[in-house]
Amino acid sequence: MNTQVSDLISITIQKIAFPTVGICDNTELYFRLHDSLNRIYFSSEAGNQNIVFSKYSIVSFDTYFNTFSIGKWTKYTNLENLTCCLFISGTFKVNFFHIEVNDDIISKHIVAESIVTSSTAKEFAFSFDISESKGGYSFELESLEDNSVFYGGFYKTDISSNLLRYVKIGVGICTFKREKFIKKNIAILDNFILGNNTSPLYGHIEVFIADNGKSLDVEQLESEHIHILPNKNLGGTGGFTRTLLEMKSKSHLDITHTLLMDDDIVIEPDAILRTYALLSLMKDEYLDSCIGGAMLRLDAQNIQTESGAVWNNGKIQSLKKNLNLQYLKNVLLNEIEEYREYNAWWYCCFPVSVVKDDNLPLPFFIRGDDVEYGLRNTKNLILMNGICVWHEPFNHKYSSFLKYYINRNQLIVNAVYSPIYGRHQAKRTLVKQCIAEIVLYRYKNVPLYLRGVKDFLRGPKWLEKTDAEKLHSEILNLGYKTVPLEKCKIRFSLKQYQTDQERKGSKFQKFMRIFLLNGLLLPAMGTAIVSLTSPNLRSFFRRKSILHYDELVQRGFVTDRNNLLAIKYLFQLILCCLLIDIKMTSAKHRWARDGIYLRTIDFWKKYLEL
Repeated sequence: MNTQVSDLISITIQKIAFPTVGICDNTELYFRLHDSLNRIYFSSEAGNQNIVFSKYSIVSFDTYFNTFSIGKWTKYTNLENLTCCLFISGTFKVNFFHIEVNDDIISKHIVAESIVTSSTAKEFAFSFDISESKGGYSFELESLEDNSVFYGGFYKTDISSNLLRYVKIGVGICTFKREKFIKKNIAILDNFILGNNTSPLYGHIEVFIADNGKSLDVEQLESEHIHILPNKNLGGTGGFTRTLLEMKSKSHLDITHTLLMDDDIVIEPDAILRTYALLSLMKDEYLDSCIGGAMLRLDAQNIQTESGAVWNNGKIQSLKKNLNLQYLKNVLLNEIEEYREYNAWWYCCFPVSVVKDDNLPLPFFIRGDDVEYGLRNTKNLILMNGICVWHEPFNHKYSSFLKYYINRNQLIVNAVYSPIYGRHQAKRTLVKQCIAEIVLYRYKNVPLYLRGVKDFLRGPKWLEKTDAEKLHSEILNLGYKTVPLEKCKIRFSLKQYQTDQERKGSKFQKFMRIFLLNGLLLPAMGTAIVSLTSPNLRSFFRRKSILHYDELVQRGFVTDRNNLLAIKYLFQLILCCLLIDIKMTSAKHRWARDGIYLRTIDFWKKYLEL
């Protein structure tokens, strides 16, 4: 009996998280007041976070970061018992709940309750049943006297040492001249993990940063557990692949899992702790799983952009998009698992054993590398509340050159993974893309789409021999670039912008716009100001010039209607469609057959010039 008890190891699997300045200060993602009459004071000074309550104030922790996903923990891990430890002074009534959503109705019932009191800060432990197979556990605190204080807490489990897995995570980050983000994220990792010997992750993290711009101060940033890798600029794919190769080559570091993360994110460090705990307790049948992090918006930190995705034969679908995670119902909807195929590389953790000499990413440069590698290797994707990063929304970024990469790389993925995708689908997509750009007067974007198709049709041998840096420099100079508004020939007017963006029309006007190619067959007159990322097509009707306005950065560019260019690019579109008819079938076969070499270590060592 004593041997069995001594063989148990107690590990922290989820901390009670608090908002942190510089990471996330949206309190309702962490805790919420019971009603507006409650009085509390949240303090986060000198790293000592606590909540001071007035009498009868109630705070709930059924939130995005503090709900415990019991259904997923029991499904994927060897969790056999669960204890919640809370540090408290004063007097509190503590209620623990099981919560889930069924048919749009929230179900909530008490699983444990207690009244605790202490004149000084004291740890109180609450153990409860873990038989629930869905939903989550949460708790609420009701103060029964003034100045009662909650100092935080954690969920823990006691597990037999022979069930506890050794885990060491190699964090892979690719960057190109984004020193500000890199320094901030290194500081977060240093403060919470690398330099914090009280963290369960201490000694279980190595950070590899592929510096594609060769601009990072290596002496300042590199340390025992942070490795700066000056790298040839081969885009995000080249940078991430470099970090994977470094992790594999440094066998003495005993890295078991890789965690790929974007450089321009904000990290919630507790997400990495939860990832580590999941991996440490993982059941045998899920050892090859990928753990994905959701993307939350950097400008609206309570809004979820994506939690897993479906490739959908090229029509990518972001799962659980635009959920407001301040609301309990949406937190519980996040708990419901649906069909998913891959997770983007803003936060994607998988076993390093996946990274074999013949199973490396394809050299996409940017866009689509995570899709292709995910489709190839994701056997099971685990997503959980609280595992996330914050990232600027993609629709807030406009870059013409990306149209080339998106089109080319999507065609490659479709060629390899979709048997039904052929010349008819490719032509239909291309026509929609090019006609849309012509209607928007963004004529320079049409050659980018066409070039993406033509380069795909050249096959993998062409990509293997292409100087990716030189190609990227060339692509960057095509398309449109925003400039300060004062340099635009159309003067910016907020009133006109709002009017043009809100312009509406009747069904008859819609028919006329379609019949007359949005006014291209009529004389042009006047100007309009439209959103660069979500333009109102009605405002283009018969306009001579358009100011495309980027509200996020207060910049834009002007385009003029040019029917000769429209005719020219329509003719080029027709020729490109004929080329698809001739070469599509052959290109698909070549990408499926010869493209395999582009996934090998022999190719990548030459490509990266290692």
